[in-house]
Amino acid sequence: MWTFASGSAFGALVCVILVWWLTASEQPLPVQFVPAPEPVSPAPAPVSPAALESPTAAEPVILVSSEQRDPAPSAPTRAKKESFVGSLRIDSAPQGARVFIDRTTAGVTPLVARDLSVGSHAVRVEADGHVAWSSAIRVVADRQTRVHTTLAPLDSALARR
Repeated sequence: MWTFASGSAFGALVCVILVWWLTASEQPLPVQFVPAPEPVSPAPAPVSPAALESPTAAEPVILVSSEQRDPAPSAPTRAKKESFVGSLRIDSAPQGARVFIDRTTAGVTPLVARDLSVGSHAVRVEADGHVAWSSAIRVVADRQTRVHTTLAPLDSALARR
């Protein structure tokens, strides 16, 4: 930067502006971190069994449970989770071809894979004596995506080469 500034008036002007900007711009002041005091909750007073049986107006009864349970998911929450799945129907010629979805064996054709997460899935269809087929297939929420593939016999695939 200084070699550029020493060779021209423009460079000197750039340096002056840069120094002015660095000194004149408002820099945030450092703020010292002060941790907040931890809240102190008084321990509940022990309650005698006699007080539980006959509470009086002067002595309120406080029952404390140490057991905490997660609330059951509400119907909208369950519906929201279920709405992010779809299904995939895969047919092939010849039928009975092995199907792999995301590198996991899913079954043989014709096949309906239910409750797949929405988005793209790697699908591979293969049969003995045929060229394997694979593709990325997008599963749409609450829909059935259909795929039909015709596997080429191995001998015709060799003839094309």
